Amino acid sequence: MNILCCLMLVACGGKKEEMPVEEAPAVVADAPKEDTGSTPVRIVAPQSGMQGEYILFRGEGSANEWRWEFGETGMVDAREKIVIYQYQNPGTYTILLETDETQYPVRHTIVIEPQFSAYEVVDTLSVICDDIRARLQKIAHHKSFNDNYNYILKTYLCNNPNTPVKINSSKLNDFYSYCQGLFLTGEGKTTIAGVKIEKNAETKCITQLIVIQNDN
Repeated sequence: MNILCCLMLVACGGKKEEMPVEEAPAVVADAPKEDTGSTPVRIVAPQSGMQGEYILFRGEGSANEWRWEFGETGMVDAREKIVIYQYQNPGTYTILLETDETQYPVRHTIVIEPQFSAYEVVDTLSVICDDIRARLQKIAHHKSFNDNYNYILKTYLCNNPNTPVKINSSKLNDFYSYCQGLFLTGEGKTTIAGVKIEKNAETKCITQLIVIQNDN
């Protein structure tokens, strides 16, 4: 925008003359753009979690009222924009978020995995060890070598016949050779007193058997 002002000059003869003088253009800041509210409200949250874990849920968008239903209680669970919630039971839940700016609830699905206690893990290992012990005892008693050998091999050893077996913390054989020797010499002489295992955390395969046995 150009602004003109007049500069008055007095000539020698006494006659006044006006001459226009052009000033520098004025800088006018642009007016801020109004938020048209075109971005819809959404839920920011993970897609999975653990039973008993504290999980953060965040609403994004322009709204004054927030009503969360996490699908476990059948009622409105919270009325804040940012909420921490703890699921008591495993399962798949549909989360509903209603606001004063949405026509229909915003939805989000989360899968809650069961939480296993340390006791349950130990108990599971105990069951596995006892199962293997019972199968080895059957081999020692000449009760279907193939059925019991193949059961342990496929169920626990990931079909690896070379899995090491440590006997009474001193002797060492591969699984196949150990079972063959147990079958041939164990009748009426060998008692499998206990079994311990070592597992690969990633593959879940047993990497070593530790057998305590009594040879009468």
